[in-house]
Amino acid sequence: DGYPMCSHLPFKHFLKEGAVYRLLGSRKSPELQATDTLWETIDHPHLELDTSSPLYNKLCSPNSNGDCTFPGYVKLDENLVYGSLADSLAEYEVDTIRSVRVQSSPAIPVYYEYVRPPCVFQNFLSNGRKAITGQVHGDRIVDRSYCADQETESAAATCCDSSWEQVVGLGPDATIECHYYAERMKYSSASQLCSEAGRDICPASRV
Repeated sequence: DGYPMCSHLPFKHFLKEGAVYRLLGSRKSPELQATDTLWETIDHPHLELDTSSPLYNKLCSPNSNGDCTFPGYVKLDENLVYGSLADSLAEYEVDTIRSVRVQSSPAIPVYYEYVRPPCVFQNFLSNGRKAITGQVHGDRIVDRSYCADQETESAAATCCDSSWEQVVGLGPDATIECHYYAERMKYSSASQLCSEAGRDICPASRV
């Protein structure tokens, strides 16, 4: 069909030439991705660009006076080079972007949605990981789950205490670690986030 595998998209594909962003205005909820009402109603952390960011400059698209024009559609015309900025800017810490805040002031913020390029997911995987999309009840019954490709941005990090194997029953509550609300990341990134929090990524048997 001519489309790449989703697991084969380039590193930081949202910062590469050809990456597409759509203006959302003051709404933070992506329009082309499945979301829930909590995006708008609860003050969860959202990804925000610093004015020193190369991506900020592209989305701001300043005029001759230096004021942002915020075009409705932005397609990157080059690979964005971060260099020494990579360690300090929020967007370089994530595997992908869903929506991003470009302006916090004045009072009305401005958001853009990243439009991931078309790609192909496999139905059958040799390296699949359990991803949960519904609620986990006290008896460990899960409303909805599926087998996710650990090489794609599939889910957030769910972390458990490192002593989970010695705990009888459900054990300690799992916590979600993320850079922004409803973040999607690869399995390796989720494992790293849990490790930085002093915990382990929760195995399927614990949730």
